[in-house]
Amino acid sequence: MIDSRRRSATLALIRASVRLDPDAGAIRDSLASPDLDWGDALYLADGHGLTPLLHHTWRSLQADASIPENARARMEIAYRDNTTRNADARQELIEVWNLLAAADAPAIVLKGVPLIDALYADPALRVLYDFDFLVPEDRAQAGLAELMARGFERVPVKAHAYNNKHLPSVWRLNGFKRRGYLFDPAQPRPVELHVALWDTQWRGLNVRPLDDLWPRSRTTTLDNATIRVLSAEDSFLHLCVHLATHLVEREARVGQLLDVALFMRRFGNSLDWDRVLRASHSAGVARFAYISICTAHALVDAPFPPPDVVTRLRASTPFQLRQWAEQNAAADLLGMDYRQPDLGQDYFLTFAAAQSLAEKMGVVRFALLPPVNALSEQYHSPVRAFGISLYARHFLDRGRAYAGSLLRS
Repeated sequence: MIDSRRRSATLALIRASVRLDPDAGAIRDSLASPDLDWGDALYLADGHGLTPLLHHTWRSLQADASIPENARARMEIAYRDNTTRNADARQELIEVWNLLAAADAPAIVLKGVPLIDALYADPALRVLYDFDFLVPEDRAQAGLAELMARGFERVPVKAHAYNNKHLPSVWRLNGFKRRGYLFDPAQPRPVELHVALWDTQWRGLNVRPLDDLWPRSRTTTLDNATIRVLSAEDSFLHLCVHLATHLVEREARVGQLLDVALFMRRFGNSLDWDRVLRASHSAGVARFAYISICTAHALVDAPFPPPDVVTRLRASTPFQLRQWAEQNAAADLLGMDYRQPDLGQDYFLTFAAAQSLAEKMGVVRFALLPPVNALSEQYHSPVRAFGISLYARHFLDRGRAYAGSLLRS
């Protein structure tokens, strides 16, 4: 385990480097710190999806003179490989789009390549983990069947990955063997067919769908293809909820926060903020929008929305969650490691997000009795035959996770 002094040096370096307007002098000072452990710095940079961006930032600011040669070479390879990955992703996205169209499954592309084009001057600076498509619920299965018929296969379900927003993830392995390298050009990208932007009744909270997405969506051109994307207001809310829910679940990445921050910088002055407020309140996600904009401002100095918008979002955020967002969330995110999530905090923050006794009871119910179908997926066991044993295994696994978290803390 890395000692606290070295980890502090790593966090100071990353924090100085990811600001929207980074200070070259502060970065040089952090890079020259005698406490900096490059193994730890690159481990955390990789985990947050930042290695190509840091390489580009340090080089463009001419702040990289003190970087050891082996670290410099590793970052250069990550940047180059991510350039290749994202170039390949453009072609694969269009292929999947066409397969869905052939299955008569209309789609909206979520985040991903169109977002990279809109926010990042260099596509290599943003890691693209998967492809997300929003598909009408009555056509989603047809779209999935078409992908499976074209060589896609199910992605193994991650522990505790309960969701009702998308169908099972699929990918083309093509004989790929994972080697633990995030920027591997050969690593396949999962495809997720969403039937909603986010999980309804997420973790027992009264989170609802966002209405009328399709009429507000718009078309855009990607290379030679015409695709459909969300409206700017719906994109902003989606990015905020995506970041906030991962923060609560203890597996957020700084790269996700940069999407929110860069979106605010580019589109904040042109967003219909009345529309954002109406939508966030009707869907029960105003609290998530607040913690995301608060964290982005604290960590990278992202611009805030207009003051009246901030005031109304803040008023919709329960006190404990608001206090955490304003005082601790930025540092919390910076030190977060999705590979070793600290599950000792996830239910504390879920309870903190609850706005009523009914929501608190919903959180308790979700903690004790998650959907049996989700447990069946997780443990690869039939529901009818092993329902009781699935819950017994769930209680045991969660108990171990919390005990481990207590020991680490």
